[in-house]
Amino acid sequence: MAIIVLRSSTAQDKNIYYEFDTASDPLGEGGMGKVYRGRQISDLTGASRDVAIKFMFDGLPQSVIDRARREASIRLVSENLVEMIDFIETTSDGPNNTLRTHYHVVSELLTGVMLADLLNGVTTTKDGRQITFAQNLYNMYKEDRANFALIIMKNIASGIMQLHDKGYIHRDIDPTNIMVTEDGKIKLIDFGIAKKLPNNTSTANDRLSTQDRSLTMTGQFMGKPQYAAPELVVGDINYQNETTDIYAMGILFYQLLVGKLPFNGPVTKILEAQKNTKTPVKNIINLEHLSDFRAVVAKATEKEQDRRYQSAAEFRVALDTIGSDNGNNKLWYYVGGI
Repeated sequence: MAIIVLRSSTAQDKNIYYEFDTASDPLGEGGMGKVYRGRQISDLTGASRDVAIKFMFDGLPQSVIDRARREASIRLVSENLVEMIDFIETTSDGPNNTLRTHYHVVSELLTGVMLADLLNGVTTTKDGRQITFAQNLYNMYKEDRANFALIIMKNIASGIMQLHDKGYIHRDIDPTNIMVTEDGKIKLIDFGIAKKLPNNTSTANDRLSTQDRSLTMTGQFMGKPQYAAPELVVGDINYQNETTDIYAMGILFYQLLVGKLPFNGPVTKILEAQKNTKTPVKNIINLEHLSDFRAVVAKATEKEQDRRYQSAAEFRVALDTIGSDNGNNKLWYYVGGI
């Protein structure tokens, strides 16, 4: 065993610390680091809970470290958002009497499957554990796609409402960043390219990180092309706002209803379509209240920002009223069974 104990100044103030075993198998590994199962432990009571601890690789660019630090700073406890807990820096002796800095991100430990995998029929974790909630949702996806899509989208819209209320936009909503969990939750994860919105007392540029300022100058694209609003496609940082996330939710809603994305092909072709081609809502077929579903997707994915839903709350209301008659929702749901 190789137990490492971690504690930030914030954790010290809360009388807690974290530990994980580097000799254990990582839960996952990506381009930024390895993720381990760890524990958050109280100095005062000894109470603990499992957490995920990302041990970031050495030698990463400063922009990647800044991105991880920003992600870890978005701390919300929500039914529909992953909980970010801490960002910890440690040092060790390096060559020639230098110090080497190591970075760690602590977050809520989620057990479940990605929505992207669920859409392909995968309802088990990587170690083979069956996720009953995911299986029930997949059955609904095959048998009642409309209600499946509504359940997913209402949960994501609720999470985005809270994220926007905190003053951030996500900018990377897609099925690989949505987790269906063992305990029956649908959670949006990965705040790595989230952007802090300007408040009433500052300019947009005042609230941009160093990374965002450089992107403003270069017009670099951020996010995934298949879900990118036009203002994301052109890298126009100052015009990315709540409606940018609403556009991505509209594309996701279309995908869940139709079974495929509206725009496919080479990246350049997709980006051009996101700027200039209306979402082909005519492909949404064979649903009760068909015109309602088409209208919501069409409005959410308008190319002009001021023609979209202007808030996640407005989008959520539109979802709630699909199939309603004078405001009385007639849709039936499988949530109780799930």
